[in-house]
Amino acid sequence: MTYQRSLPALLAAFALMLLAPMSASAMDLSVHGSYWDTDDFGESVGAGARLTFFSALQLELGVSYFEDFGEDFDFDLDDPGLDTITLEIEAIPVDIGARVNLGGRTGIYLGAGGTLYLLDTPAGSVDDEVGYYFRAGLQFRSFFVEAGYREVEGTLDDLDFDDIDDLDDLDIGDSNFDLTGFFINAGWRF
Repeated sequence: MTYQRSLPALLAAFALMLLAPMSASAMDLSVHGSYWDTDDFGESVGAGARLTFFSALQLELGVSYFEDFGEDFDFDLDDPGLDTITLEIEAIPVDIGARVNLGGRTGIYLGAGGTLYLLDTPAGSVDDEVGYYFRAGLQFRSFFVEAGYREVEGTLDDLDFDDIDDLDDLDIGDSNFDLTGFFINAGWRF
C-alpha cells in the first residue's frame, strides 16, 4: 500500500504537534465534512479533522480522506460494453500550515500551508505528492465553514486493467493527472 512509506512521517508530525509546550486551552480540535472538485478526477466528498494551536502564529495540522475520486476514460474498443472505463484514485491530504484570525476566535480567518497528498489507485501505482493550499473561513461560535484551493499534480504509473477480461493486454503507460481544484469544508470546533 502506498501509504506505508509516509505513515511514520505522519505519525511523527502528529506526535511533535501534540508534545509542543502549549496548554490545552491554547489548542482546539475540529472535525469537518468536505467537498473537493478537481481538474482531472471530478469531485468527491470526504471527512477530516484538524488541530489548531493558538499562539502568536496559529499553527494547524489537518488530515482529510477522499475515497472515491473517479474519472471516465473513453476507449475505441471492439466490445461496446467497454467503451468507457472509470479510473479511480483515493486521496488523503495531510495539511501543515498557519492561520490568521481577523476577528478573534469568532469571525473571519485566512489560512495557507503545504500538503502531503497520500495517493492510491487500484489500477496501477501512484507516488505520494506534495502541494499547497489556501483557505478562507467564517466561524460562528463552534460551527465553521470555509472555502479554499488545493494545488497538486502527479503521475499514474503502469496502468493495469487485468481485472477486466478484455483489457488484459491494454498498455496505457504513464498518465499525468491534476487534482488541483476548489474545496469547501464545514464542521465543528471543540
